[in-house]
Amino acid sequence: EHNYVMEYHYYTQRRDKDPNNSKTFNIQQLLDWLTYNGVRVTAKEREREDNRTDSDSWPDFICDLTVDAMLAASSADHFIFITSNEAYLPLFQHLRNMHKRITLVATTGNSATEARRRVPNSLRKSVHHFIDTRELRTVIEHVVEEKQNRAA
Repeated sequence: EHNYVMEYHYYTQRRDKDPNNSKTFNIQQLLDWLTYNGVRVTAKEREREDNRTDSDSWPDFICDLTVDAMLAASSADHFIFITSNEAYLPLFQHLRNMHKRITLVATTGNSATEARRRVPNSLRKSVHHFIDTRELRTVIEHVVEEKQNRAA
């Protein structure tokens, strides 16, 4: 018998509260949709005058995600993370020490657009299963193509 308890968490920051900014409006629509569909959203505001870089603000999320993972560890056997942030390495190691399975979804891509989000080898080697987003895209495209062919 398998028991499945799934929790979905999404962590993001909003750059400003400007309702005239279409990018902000689109992100808010995504967050509303995720919340409506049962995803627990952690969104933190970031005012325009804030001069911190993106990487300066991520420690706040690392703490939130780590606390959420530790709370879930008592009942979860498998965790799936979508990140390339090496700051999560201690969390992954701790979960492994607790005999939890970890799947990581990220990219090993070499293109200029992927370089900023490329997963470090140390992070990739610390998990049980690694899924490259480039492979994931192929799988998703194949499923979509099959559905389109059946509908035609």
